[in-house]
Amino acid sequence: MPEIKLNLRPNRLCLFRYLSAIILNYLNQFRKRSIISFHLFDVTIFLIYAIESSKVDIVC
Repeated sequence: MPEIKLNLRPNRLCLFRYLSAIILNYLNQFRKRSIISFHLFDVTIFLIYAIESSKVDIVC
C-alpha cells in the first residue's frame, strides 16, 4: 500500500490568511472608532470655544 503524504502548506496558508483577515478587521475597527472619538472630541472643543467666544462678543 503506498504511503499517503499530506501537504499541509496550503492548509497552513489558508489558516494564516483567515487569521490575518480577522486580526486586520479587528484592528481597523479599533482604529476607526478611535478616529471617530478624536473627531467628536475636536468638534466638542471647537463648539465650547465658539460658545465661549460668542458670549464674550455679546458682553463686549
